[in-house]
Amino acid sequence: MTALPGDGVFRRAFFCRAAKLRSIRRAAESYGLSGEDALGLLSELEAETGGALFERTNRGSFLTGRGEQLYGAWRDAAETLESLSGGGSPGRSLTRTYSITAPVTTGAFLVAPAAAEAARKNPGAFFDLRFTSGSFHPLWDGADLRIGHGPYRLEEVETFRIGKVRRIVVASPSYFETHPGVSKPDDLVRPEVFGARDAVETGTVVFTKGKKRSAISFHPAVAIRNHLASLECALSGAGIAILVPLFLARRPIEEGRLVRLLPEWSLPPLPIRAFTARGRTPGPVLDVIRELRERFRADPAFELDGEVHE
Repeated sequence: MTALPGDGVFRRAFFCRAAKLRSIRRAAESYGLSGEDALGLLSELEAETGGALFERTNRGSFLTGRGEQLYGAWRDAAETLESLSGGGSPGRSLTRTYSITAPVTTGAFLVAPAAAEAARKNPGAFFDLRFTSGSFHPLWDGADLRIGHGPYRLEEVETFRIGKVRRIVVASPSYFETHPGVSKPDDLVRPEVFGARDAVETGTVVFTKGKKRSAISFHPAVAIRNHLASLECALSGAGIAILVPLFLARRPIEEGRLVRLLPEWSLPPLPIRAFTARGRTPGPVLDVIRELRERFRADPAFELDGEVHE
């Protein structure tokens, strides 16, 4: 369910604007809302007040008897809000807020730019992005959109499979001044290896080269569970970072600060999935998902996945 600051106030203000304009569509446009979101607001208000508020005809939206009664009770307060905002939208306190949760690195480097672009396209929307670890902030905790790396089974959801992040192995040239080189996956078995959660928890990573497979077990001295942190360890010369997203390591490689190891071998990619409440995905949230997919489509560091749903 979408979180709104002053949720009830927003519903009432929108209702009064629609009543005044005799048009739900025009009221939605004035607040920068999609038609779906506008009807969702009115449905919530009708459920709250116990009856239909509008009769929709080809000539416009007209108040029912119940709607007339509530409009009379709320009209003055709504007009005061409009006057305080110069006759336009009543401001940030009445904008639609969409809460997004995402893992730290994925959220900072991929989701945040997508949300910024979606906000540009939806001037009536406000995106609240929270970085999480594991399955914290499930949808029932007020999140409209959760980004994750695997299946989400805490509740019934719509699943949008965005794509996959290509991952590689890297190290600083300075590291090999005092440590042996790497020519095959077995050479990576050493304590000074830093990796993502699926390496340090399961202990085994499968490398593939054509039809050849090599399953390597890791027992690192330090478990980090964060891609950016393991990349920083590699940059410092402390060791080798495995399963690092290519998009994170690309610039340091181009600058000569990192070396890509075993480039002829492929590692398991990192899936990126988006989850929304079953049966209702607001338009601005869909825009965030679309922006993510466009990024994946345009950049060879990613693989585009199926459109929707599981």
